Amino acid sequence: HYEYDLTYEKYTSYELLTTGSSVCAGYALTYMELLRRVDIPSAYVVSEPMDHAWCLVQIGGEWYHVDATWDASWKQAGLDYNYFLRCDDNFERHTRDEGFNAPEFHAAYPMATADYVPSIANGTCGIDLSWTLHPDGTLNISGNGAMADYANRTAMPWSIYGKSITSAVIEKGVTRIGNYAFSFYSSDTSSSYPSTAPGGSDVEVDGGFGSRGKN
Repeated sequence: HYEYDLTYEKYTSYELLTTGSSVCAGYALTYMELLRRVDIPSAYVVSEPMDHAWCLVQIGGEWYHVDATWDASWKQAGLDYNYFLRCDDNFERHTRDEGFNAPEFHAAYPMATADYVPSIANGTCGIDLSWTLHPDGTLNISGNGAMADYANRTAMPWSIYGKSITSAVIEKGVTRIGNYAFSFYSSDTSSSYPSTAPGGSDVEVDGGFGSRGKN
């Protein structure tokens, strides 16, 4: 429960946490300190034209915008996370200072090209393959090469999430579906595999759908 300092006199994390009020700098610095304590890299960004400051946050080697000040204001209006982990294109109404757009800056802070999408769970499913289950129920398989084989319909690493999976997407580069990999597949599960998947008909099916088949 913090409020923006309309007197424009409070600029630090200490003032925000002890008095409950600060300008954007206090919000940004406080958020960065929380990130530091859990070993998540962050950076401080300013805009003289906007007279404003916010954070960059690194996740998975890419950097995203976070404006804790504006999101706090939007939350009071019943809207959350409008400025949380956004890419450049979707970080609306923000203009960085020239130094934060220089080639040196982009080399040090490679910005993500899309907003961050969290995952429920993820892991590996082959030597060079990984899987990610997203909150919308999409199971994504990506990387290069063949998927590992599984002994039965409960052996694949995402089996415990079977009831949460609503669709499966096989990315280009996947050459083979492992045995029983999609034995959870049913009429309630949509899939881009194999006809509309980037790999198309070149992907080897084998026993990927287990005893349930592809119907």
